[in-house]
Amino acid sequence: MNTTSLVNLTAEQTGQAKEETEATLKAALNIIRGRVASGKVVRLPDFGTFEAHHISDRNERNPQAGDPIDDVRVIRFLPAESFRKEVNSRS
Repeated sequence: MNTTSLVNLTAEQTGQAKEETEATLKAALNIIRGRVASGKVVRLPDFGTFEAHHISDRNERNPQAGDPIDDVRVIRFLPAESFRKEVNSRS
């Protein structure tokens, strides 16, 4: 599924115009992106949690520049238990 498919399906289910649905989806994703980038946790009930996880003291180097990589933040998504159960019940 891509953004266009998500917008189309959401517009169908809500009865909103596709343009309005697309603007809402983009706004929501930008808010989530901004919150996680600033170190905040975003919890969406029955869906999951987005967070930036800090990994420190890694003795790695940038392969192109050779500079050491000291601190790294990775993005984690932890699915809600109900979401996990739904995915596992359909497999």
